[in-house]
Amino acid sequence: MKKLILASLALFGACAASHVLAADNRQNYNGSYCDAYYGSQANNVNHQYNGIYNGLGGGMYVSCPVIVDEANVTTGTNNVWIHTSAAGTSCTLFSMNGNGTSAQSQWGSGGPGWFAVPNLTVDDYWGSYSMYCYLPGGATLNTISISEKP
Repeated sequence: MKKLILASLALFGACAASHVLAADNRQNYNGSYCDAYYGSQANNVNHQYNGIYNGLGGGMYVSCPVIVDEANVTTGTNNVWIHTSAAGTSCTLFSMNGNGTSAQSQWGSGGPGWFAVPNLTVDDYWGSYSMYCYLPGGATLNTISISEKP
């Protein structure tokens, strides 16, 4: 009987732990997934192991993919967190309708280190997310962390 109780508690603990992990719907992306926003500047970025590096002396824009992995959930996102090597980095996150029009956008800036883009509250069942960031000269965008609301 004691073994049955211990086995039941272990199974319950494993299920509870997996439930907690499933609730964290966070996706982390390396900044190297981003690319130059303007094609004419493509040769000025370096896709490095630690993110995308702006090799220009001045600032430039990069476009970063962010994935909708909960298409049935249309309640938006939690804050999106960006890690960068330089002050003056800013990012704009868009919630897009299925027809390509913007449903909502949020903007944030900061660095060096982590800064947040406020959460989106409007989402489209057929839509997607889009984000572009301004990187100062010599800056690296290291990481993008996004989670959708349950």
